[in-house]
Amino acid sequence: MQANILTKLKQLSVNNLLPHAILLSDPDAAITADLCQQFAQYLLCIAKIKVDNTLAACGQCKSCILFAAGTHLDFLSIAPSESGTTHTIKIEAVREVVNFVSIQAQFSTYKVVVITGVQYLNTHAVNALLKTLEEPPPRTILLLTTINHNLLLPTFLSRCTVFALKSQDYGHNALVQHLELDLQELLVKKTTQVIAIAAKWSKYKAIEVADGLWLILYGMVRDLSIGKSVNLLAPGQHFSVLWPILEQVTKIKELLCAGRPVNIQLCLEALLIDWRNKANVG
Repeated sequence: MQANILTKLKQLSVNNLLPHAILLSDPDAAITADLCQQFAQYLLCIAKIKVDNTLAACGQCKSCILFAAGTHLDFLSIAPSESGTTHTIKIEAVREVVNFVSIQAQFSTYKVVVITGVQYLNTHAVNALLKTLEEPPPRTILLLTTINHNLLLPTFLSRCTVFALKSQDYGHNALVQHLELDLQELLVKKTTQVIAIAAKWSKYKAIEVADGLWLILYGMVRDLSIGKSVNLLAPGQHFSVLWPILEQVTKIKELLCAGRPVNIQLCLEALLIDWRNKANVG
């Protein structure tokens, strides 16, 4: 699949149909990061060669040498910063992107920006990036990666062309399946208590729990919006009842990504109590 996506991107480039903002989505972050590096080098190469009937970076021109050395003036790579177990991409990094793309290409035909792990963009960073995603300078290509594009807000996704390397339905994630089973016990079967579930979930990585809950809620909203029933809400309920819960999860994600102190068990208890009251199942 990785090779197929790379070939497709090259073909779009050859035909001058390349989208300006490309989002590569795969649970394996290393795969999308490698794909970005390969395609970025291809775009910046000034002496492309044919390999197996397809164009490829030559690896020998001045542009390729600068790229390999990490000193190419027309290439910028941004990754999440780490603080303990917390990852985030802050607005300062996005400002660097905005400044970079505002300067004319120094050496190559394109200016290329790679941003890995865009699910870690905090709210201010997302807002700062939206205009560049919507109206980038000419010959600017943004290559973005995420472990799952379903984690991103519609306002962000609508400005990107998504290439999902694998199926990423929200139900395929193992942690998500565990969370859903616990929600079944709480909301449908009523055989467990909020405090017990919150205590159990707080033993997982907080950001992974928040991401998992976001995926579950996103999937429920999606299903309800097309007329499907979901068993974590009473029959006939509109998906709008989920928005306040989704907003709470989004707020928890933002706090975690910003490195703010969060009592995750108390946050989860409040969230689950609200969800149980709104769900009204049974």
